Amino acid sequence: MTPPLSFSTRLRVLSKLDPRALACLRIGTALVLAWDMVRVLRVAPDWWAMQAYGEPKLPPWLVLGSETVTLQLAAIAVLVVSLLLALGWRTGPVTAAAWISACAFQYAARATADYHNAVLCALLYCSLVLPTAAVASLDARAGRPPWAPDWLVASGSAGLLVLLAWIYLSTAAAKTGSAWWSEGSAVWLALLDRGTPTTMGRWLALAAPPWTWPAVTWLALLLEWSAPALLIWRRTRLLAVIGLGLFHLCMWPLLRLGSFPLTMVVALSALLPGSVWDRVRWQPSARAAVIRRRPGMSGRWVAGLMVLGLAITLEGERVVAWEGNGDRPWPYPGARHMARLRYLLGMEVIWGMYAPEPFRHVGWWVAVGWQTDGTVVDPITGQAPTLDPPDPAGADANLRWLALSDAPELIQGWGVQHTYRNFLLAQRNHSGARRLQRLALVWVHEPLTPFRAPHQRQPLLVLSWPENDMPAAMVEQVLGTALQAPVYDEDSGVLLGGHGVSLSAEPQWLP
Repeated sequence: MTPPLSFSTRLRVLSKLDPRALACLRIGTALVLAWDMVRVLRVAPDWWAMQAYGEPKLPPWLVLGSETVTLQLAAIAVLVVSLLLALGWRTGPVTAAAWISACAFQYAARATADYHNAVLCALLYCSLVLPTAAVASLDARAGRPPWAPDWLVASGSAGLLVLLAWIYLSTAAAKTGSAWWSEGSAVWLALLDRGTPTTMGRWLALAAPPWTWPAVTWLALLLEWSAPALLIWRRTRLLAVIGLGLFHLCMWPLLRLGSFPLTMVVALSALLPGSVWDRVRWQPSARAAVIRRRPGMSGRWVAGLMVLGLAITLEGERVVAWEGNGDRPWPYPGARHMARLRYLLGMEVIWGMYAPEPFRHVGWWVAVGWQTDGTVVDPITGQAPTLDPPDPAGADANLRWLALSDAPELIQGWGVQHTYRNFLLAQRNHSGARRLQRLALVWVHEPLTPFRAPHQRQPLLVLSWPENDMPAAMVEQVLGTALQAPVYDEDSGVLLGGHGVSLSAEPQWLP
């Protein structure tokens, strides 16, 4: 009679990952990190203004030339790290450098929703102990073996499984609104969100028959709720990987979510079983098959550091929850630094977008700026101000607009409109003829009624600068239409609409 398997043996069997799949994880995370750095280079001149920080962005001793140049040099350095990681050269130290780089990038981008990619930080965290260079790498070609002991590899593999299961479980649990459950309009609303638009997604939302959207919405919910169990159980893992992979690939052309869909596809590729690679006739080289582990770096030290990072993340989460509950003070001296360390590690892996449900009132910003030479421009686009919506495929659909595309709000006298004002003034208020003398921010409010094409648009004069020195008639004359004043919910500060319009206020979570 065969003796029962021990718990550690069961864990290793359950979490065993194919080295070819782990090679895909290594190359994929390198590509995602490179993608993010290319996006940083595209908006480097606007980067710090987009963050709307009040404190100094970088310490003076770290600035090389200017903050923009420093950011560009840092992004180029991370691009080099990404290339080395993709090639699999000295994979252990390079993976550590990639993880540190991704965490620093996540921390620097914490005020720009479009940039967040905490999942990448978590994937690189698990990769610190996984043999991602056992095949298809320069290390394997040179005979440099993975150094981590088997027990640590099994722990990293199990951690990767739990991580992915948690992402889908927490995402599904956060979607509690009626648009997801009773109404079934969540996917339809998401495709019409002006903050993440694509031409194909908007066309599909307006062209498909209304009866299809509840089925698609509930199918997405079913997939996310069932994903954790399907991923953990080995017999259904391939089914889960295929289903979730198709889910994210379909999401890619329909919603502008940055590198998030690719990140999730890369994460799922790490779970592909060996039978898949055998079918495509990818066999490890004979040299890779006979590699022996060497007793180099102590696995216990690395495991201790990883446990410490996880403990900081969990404790930092508790501290933030404590401080945000009823405006309590920090629970103990030094707790603020614990919260900052948690942000720095970048391991928040709850993708809460469109939770509890998507926005039911969307829109876009129009800025009207009067320059010193008398010309009037939209400082977002550099063109004449117009109320036309931004073209998802045009020049306006860039990160400068997406980064601050949320609807206005008013909580204790402050909202995203003030952040946007500071952004435009910091980046566009140059000296000379281009200097802005006045600025007005207009939000074109577009309420959404499920399964009906949007038909109502309300231009709301949300903010003017300098305050009390900008009559609404000046803005109305430029835009050629009457403007309304925004109406906010007194308790939550959420925009309800213009005069005479009342919409339900739903709190929203951002990714």
